[in-house]
Amino acid sequence: MTSTCLICCVVDNNSKLIQANPEFYDALGYEESYFENHTILDILGDDSNWPDFNDIDRASQNTISATIKFYSNEGIPVYLKCNFGFRKHLIYVAGVDVSVDIFLHKNNKTISEIANLGAWSYIPAKDKFQHTEFFRELYGFSKDDTIDNKALYESVQRDSREVIDHALKNLYENHEPYDVEIKVSLKNGETAWLRVMAAPEVHKGEVTAINGVTQNITKYKELNLSLKETKRNQELAFRAIKSAYFTFNLKTQESESGDSFTALSNFP
Repeated sequence: MTSTCLICCVVDNNSKLIQANPEFYDALGYEESYFENHTILDILGDDSNWPDFNDIDRASQNTISATIKFYSNEGIPVYLKCNFGFRKHLIYVAGVDVSVDIFLHKNNKTISEIANLGAWSYIPAKDKFQHTEFFRELYGFSKDDTIDNKALYESVQRDSREVIDHALKNLYENHEPYDVEIKVSLKNGETAWLRVMAAPEVHKGEVTAINGVTQNITKYKELNLSLKETKRNQELAFRAIKSAYFTFNLKTQESESGDSFTALSNFP
C-alpha cells in the first residue's frame, strides 16, 4: 500500500539539500544537521536511479519522474516515487513512500497466486515482517492473528530447524542468499512443505533487510515421497520373495530381468 504522505525537498545542482519538510526527515530518519556535511547522494542506494541533472535539458522538460532508492539512518531501504521540477538552479522534489509496494512485489501478484507463491520482507532493526495474503491463507490465520517473524519460525518443524538456522546464520554472517525446503505446522495441525528463497539487503556491512519468496510445494513433495516409497517397497518385495521379473520395452526393444528370472529360464 502506497503512503499518501507527501515528502518534499529542494536540492541544488550538486545535490546538496537546501530545504525539506518534516515528512522527509521522518521517512528517512535523519536530522537536519546530517546534511550540513552530506548531500542527497550520500543516502542513495548503490543501484538508485537518481537523475544526472547536468544532462537534463531543463528548457525542454518541466518535470521528470523516477522511483528512487534511499537508505534510512538505520540502513533500511526506503523507496520514494518522485517527481522532479526545476526552477533556476534549484530542483524541487515531491514524492511518496512506495517501499511496501516494492517489497511485496505487487506487480507480480497475479503470477504469484498462480504459482502458489508469497512475497515477503523482513527488517531486522525494527523486527518488522511484511507479507502478502498468501501466508494468512496458507497457515489459516484469522484477520485478528498476528503474522510475524516469531510465529513463522515457531511453525517450522523440528527436523527442519537445523536447515533454516544454518541458512539464516549464513545470510547474516556471510550475506549469502538461501534457497531451502522446510516442513511447517499449520493451524489446523496439518504439515506443509515450503520452499523459501531469500536474499539480504546489505548496507555498510550489515543486513538491513531480507526480501524473499515462499512457495507451497506440499503436493510436489508428497507425490515425490510417495513414488520413492513405492519404489522402495517394490525393491523390498522382490528381495523378500526372491521373485523373478522380466520387463520388455516395446519402443526401444530393450529388456530387463532379475537374477531369479535368468536362473529359472536358463537364458544366457
